[in-house]
Amino acid sequence: MEIPTDNRGSPETTEKIQARIFTEENPITRYLPAGFIREGAIRPDARIHIWFLGFGRRNQELYRQSVMHNQLVSFEDGTYKVLPVCYHLCDTRVDKDAWEIGGLPRALEEMEGGDYFPLPELPCHTEILGMEPQAEAVLAAIEKQAHTTCSHTRIIIDTGDEGRSRELGERLRSVLPESGSFHIFVRSREVSSLNDSIVTCFGCEDREPTRDRPAGMAQKLNEIYTARYTESEKDRPDFAQYVSQKAKEKWEKLDRFTMYSNIFAVMGLRLKLNLLGLDYGPGSWKEPSLIRQRHGHKGEYPYEAYFTPSVRNAIIAQEHARWNAYHLVQGYLPMAKQDIAENSRDGKTVRFAVKDPVGKRHACLTTYRGLDDLSVYLAERAGGGRTAADYDYYIYDEMLITTADRLLRSLGCTAIER
Repeated sequence: MEIPTDNRGSPETTEKIQARIFTEENPITRYLPAGFIREGAIRPDARIHIWFLGFGRRNQELYRQSVMHNQLVSFEDGTYKVLPVCYHLCDTRVDKDAWEIGGLPRALEEMEGGDYFPLPELPCHTEILGMEPQAEAVLAAIEKQAHTTCSHTRIIIDTGDEGRSRELGERLRSVLPESGSFHIFVRSREVSSLNDSIVTCFGCEDREPTRDRPAGMAQKLNEIYTARYTESEKDRPDFAQYVSQKAKEKWEKLDRFTMYSNIFAVMGLRLKLNLLGLDYGPGSWKEPSLIRQRHGHKGEYPYEAYFTPSVRNAIIAQEHARWNAYHLVQGYLPMAKQDIAENSRDGKTVRFAVKDPVGKRHACLTTYRGLDDLSVYLAERAGGGRTAADYDYYIYDEMLITTADRLLRSLGCTAIER
């Protein structure tokens, strides 16, 4: 994929941290009308657009992170499919060769007909307009979208000149229809009269950039998972301290790719809650759990339950789409069936290597229904009467939402009505 990416081995920057905070706080679902959402999925006829007016370093990082984060799915033709966000990058300085997502479609096209599981959908569509952000053609295109039925538009303005950005925000607000579905973000340290229900100023420089909440949330979630996997030792008198230390050691040993993968996973919580008609904020957790009520997860399910439309499955499909996007943006591609190696066989369990971090290949890079094809294939290779349920990959895409209440409690937060 030809989105420049520098997560592996590169130092943190203010732009990266601020982009993470913005992206986590403002998922594409934040201002999406409730009528666009049906049982946790997006209605198939919806069209979601994000415009970047100005494409300097800050908006480049916001775009990069948005593609990896803002993934939506719809239920169509009997299965869950990615509903790709359409991006429009407006600036005379945009390097088309560097930022247009041309490499990924070509790479996947070359794989067609090969011995792969169903190839993953593209995570987005990107259009590059080599024009000034305030060009009449740009404003006319945005205005046309705002009048389109079942279309939601987000506009992020950062021209590099805050006064010019505010003027452009004022101009757009004056021409866009009040009945349209859109929201405007304007980079401005000056929180002016622009701030209202349809315009949000962002990027205040006096905000402490080291307050990296997404990273902190990921570390807390790592501690929760560590406690779950060490339950056999819960009788230890120092169990809490033991888990905390073990989780810290585990986190510090992560390579950067995996660390960022964990951060982006937990960043997706607010988006998932929005799809359930919820959000989260400071507060004491109370029973009954709003998340459990809306998500509808109740105990154990048969493996076949993954293939019927439900809120639960829509959230699983959305997380798989997000996971796919993260890996594709980082340069991963699907793994061919013949490259899946058997790792071990101990009589009860047959394990397979579905990931090649050196060659950047992963067998789970497939469609929602393709995960079942992978599970069936592994069960057949393992033999011994094993079934797809013995190689259930959907369960990993459900871990965040089923752990959400515990995570929010640990952060002093609770789920709230959106």
